[in-house]
Amino acid sequence: MYSYTYLNNSEVFYEEHSPVNYEYKERLFNVPLGRKFNFNNASDIFKNQRTPFSQSYFGHQFGSPVILGDGRQIILGEALLDNSYVDIAVKGSGPTKYSRGGDGLLPLNAAIKEYIYSEFLYNINIPTTRSLALLETTEIAEREADKIAALLIRVANSHLRVGTIQFGKIAGEPYLKEIIDYSINRHYSYLSELENNVKYKKFFEMVVRKQAELVAMWQSAGFVHGVMNTDNVTIDGSTIDFGPCAFIETYDQNAVFSQIDQQGRYRFSNQAKIMHWNLSKLGEAMITLFSDDEKEAVEIAQSVLDEFPLIYNRKWFMLMGEKIGVEQIDYNSETDQKMIIEFLKEIETRQLDYTNTFRQLALGRLDFTPNYGDHSVNFDLMKKKNPSFVPRHHTVLNAIEEALNGDYNKVHEMLKACTKPFNDNVPEYLKESKGNNFYTTCGT
Repeated sequence: MYSYTYLNNSEVFYEEHSPVNYEYKERLFNVPLGRKFNFNNASDIFKNQRTPFSQSYFGHQFGSPVILGDGRQIILGEALLDNSYVDIAVKGSGPTKYSRGGDGLLPLNAAIKEYIYSEFLYNINIPTTRSLALLETTEIAEREADKIAALLIRVANSHLRVGTIQFGKIAGEPYLKEIIDYSINRHYSYLSELENNVKYKKFFEMVVRKQAELVAMWQSAGFVHGVMNTDNVTIDGSTIDFGPCAFIETYDQNAVFSQIDQQGRYRFSNQAKIMHWNLSKLGEAMITLFSDDEKEAVEIAQSVLDEFPLIYNRKWFMLMGEKIGVEQIDYNSETDQKMIIEFLKEIETRQLDYTNTFRQLALGRLDFTPNYGDHSVNFDLMKKKNPSFVPRHHTVLNAIEEALNGDYNKVHEMLKACTKPFNDNVPEYLKESKGNNFYTTCGT
């Protein structure tokens, strides 16, 4: 069943490690996703694993460098999905050599949160890791006192991160080339036949493009990731790690929710800037591969990084144009830019809920509109681009609290709504805004 292409890399990048055999009760199982792998239940997922492993990587956490690794995750193996390999991983699988003294367990509340948010992002067409199953164990997680521990089965295109490439740089240039070549073969195989200098530049360009577009999608949806460390930036451009994430409710460009982000480093308005910075760290790690001439290598890296704001702005304006029902927006037009920016300023001035405002606009129920000028308005497009709800902190928290007491009905109700986020026939409490006066933690 499982393949292990990652284990063709040098052992510096991983440790073979089996998950601890915890007793568990299956609480959630993603049936449509499971069918794609011929999994009927959680026990099927654990069958035929030969050499599960944990990965090593580096990370700039809140700007500070540190060597990391999978402290509580095991990759069971790689499985085919739509003719490409994806990782099937278990979070909360017990301690590894990367655990740094931790117990390797995942609090149940954090597992439920990731399950809900990742599935919602998937259904609003934002690239993301996905949740396949959630298993409740009899263990108690140290990380959050008296919290039941869980196993979360995660599906990812891969777990290759900017931090993985940074780790290769620290290990030495042969390892750096090795892990980048593997990343190219895994995600951008059409680059494999190019000459090395060109191949590595094109690879860097692709990661920059994917991440610029991903952040634009987050921004248009009102999603605050909250922990944009380089170890949480994937090579394929998927969202990963949902610890302190949240959707803004009252529109506030400076919204920040993570309890540990006291300086607002990862605030809503700073996400593009931080991603640009993270990608500069990828460029630094790869710099020797762009050219043998140091000056030329720096110029190549800088030229690629300089494309980030252009890609981001083009994608963001296109997405925001769709949200207000404009199919062909000119992101170079000052008039079109002003149309969107002024509308957002009005939402912020009125202290309105971001998601509800755009949905009301799509339904023709808003008492003010963008200054469309000569643009025609496509209401059908708006209804397809503006969800009727988002997972709100208070609704997710309430569902989690009930699940911690053994009642998963609210969790199931939310997950059902997540499969049809553009349908207005969802429970009204899912649409209720309570503003941004809350904090989130890094449980996942």
